Amino acid sequence: MACADEHLFALDYAMRHCSWLPDDRWGYRGWRAGKDDIFNRLTLLPDIVHDWLWQKFPYAPSVIAYGLRCLRQDWQRGDKRSVALKLALLSHYLHDIVAVSHTWLDFCGDEVDFVRGAFSHFHDPVENRMTRFLPTLIVPTPKVDGDFVAVFRTALRRAYELGKAIFDAYFASLHRFAPKATEEAITPPLEALDEWQKEGIVNACFAVWALWELGVQGETELPFDEDDVRRWTLKPLMESSADEIEAAVQLEGLGERVAEWQQKQGWKGSDIFRAHERCSEEAVREYQRWQRKRDEWRQKEMAGILPPRPSIPITVHWRPTEVKAL
Repeated sequence: MACADEHLFALDYAMRHCSWLPDDRWGYRGWRAGKDDIFNRLTLLPDIVHDWLWQKFPYAPSVIAYGLRCLRQDWQRGDKRSVALKLALLSHYLHDIVAVSHTWLDFCGDEVDFVRGAFSHFHDPVENRMTRFLPTLIVPTPKVDGDFVAVFRTALRRAYELGKAIFDAYFASLHRFAPKATEEAITPPLEALDEWQKEGIVNACFAVWALWELGVQGETELPFDEDDVRRWTLKPLMESSADEIEAAVQLEGLGERVAEWQQKQGWKGSDIFRAHERCSEEAVREYQRWQRKRDEWRQKEMAGILPPRPSIPITVHWRPTEVKAL
């Protein structure tokens, strides 16, 4: 999957440039090793479990803040292996909210606003194209500039600037390719997005590296709401030792453990956005709380950046009311 490669690439960058890891990086094998490597497996675990609510605003900052609190305790004890394993998991949540392959879609609406199949129609071709850049993309050496929270805010602001550029370029290309909407689901030429997507990959790499390099030793914190992480599916891993984490995510029996996590979570797949009748009552209540907070986040924190959610469902034929020329 393209999204997996993007996560693994950013993790690889962070681990290769992290100053406090031992030379052998506890056997880390690089981003191309995929799930056979435990660090890679941890950074992919949220998508394997489908804990979507905690991967997005407004819950993701609380997840990151809580994770940092836990691993800073490990750091103070000198347990850097536990720190590294937890950072591999935590990297997913940070990467998801600064990845331009996600931020550009926020300018359309929330995931729940897309009818079944429409989200993939817009998301997949754009993200799949990004994987073409990864093998040859050169990301500059990171530079320490401020604490983690300052870097996080800068990276987030840039992610939405680039997301808007991708949004504009996508629909301008679509307008040029097919000036009038049709019943056919059309994906336009995507070359015009390449510059912004490459910048987005670099921005995300810097953010994940800052989590590893600056987050572990910093004292400043992101906004935190205890209730945001009360039902976070993978929260117990953040409260575990390195040996316990490795045992929980070993390949043998992982499918059964994922099923257990999903049973406790109360949904799997996209049911939490599409089919509440297949979710537990507690999961639906969690979603309702999340959506209320997300609406508030869009209206207040993102005012002047993101438009209001659309008044009608987003289909594969959806287009914005205004299209900026390329």
